[in-house]
Amino acid sequence: MPIHAPEILIIETEEKLRHTLAALIGSLGYRTFAAASAAQAVRRAETEPDLIILDLAAPDIDGSQTIPELRKIFAAAPILVISHRGDTGVKVAALDAGADDFLTKPINLEELGARVRAMLRRCMIRPETRLPVRIGEFELDAEKRSVTLRERSISFSRKEFDLLQIFARHAGKVLTHRFLVSQMWNEQVDSQYVRVYVSQIRSKIEANPAKPRYLVTEPGTGYVFHSTQQDRIAGRI
Repeated sequence: MPIHAPEILIIETEEKLRHTLAALIGSLGYRTFAAASAAQAVRRAETEPDLIILDLAAPDIDGSQTIPELRKIFAAAPILVISHRGDTGVKVAALDAGADDFLTKPINLEELGARVRAMLRRCMIRPETRLPVRIGEFELDAEKRSVTLRERSISFSRKEFDLLQIFARHAGKVLTHRFLVSQMWNEQVDSQYVRVYVSQIRSKIEANPAKPRYLVTEPGTGYVFHSTQQDRIAGRI
């Protein structure tokens, strides 16, 4: 295995499942580091992993506490949550807590590989806080409050621009309604506000707003901004 292959941190309480998951990830060509808990991972990790896979199947792993704990230590590593529970509430809770993606068991090896590759790719190209933001066909300049799509300038209202900038800075990541409301209004307002502004943004960036290619709905959860053709192919995300 290449010495510079990305390292995947696997957190799984049950030993047999931990070894099985490590073997699956290793078969995809990645280096693996397995731990029974987030605390153990923090104690034993010598460097920050390139990606974290967190299994929420064990009853003693609470995603609402474990994910923020991992975020404090491994700020840059994307987190892929896997769980046998695929209901919307579990997904939303994990994403709101700071996870980047969610995969429901039983795991398909090809899908797992596609998710991991897509997350690693986005991590490498994700823009920093410095501006302007250039992703795929989009360029956003916060100082000028300008947006260019395929070298065409598009005019947005202040709220529309602010929301689009949030999507661009989290390109490829599912953003929940709750997260978007907290970022845009800093208060508990109805998520219908988000839907209205998403509709307005789509009318300006989509060739067919009824069948969006870029700002895509994640049913029951929120939205994901697909900035490149590769993102649209590689994942759900």
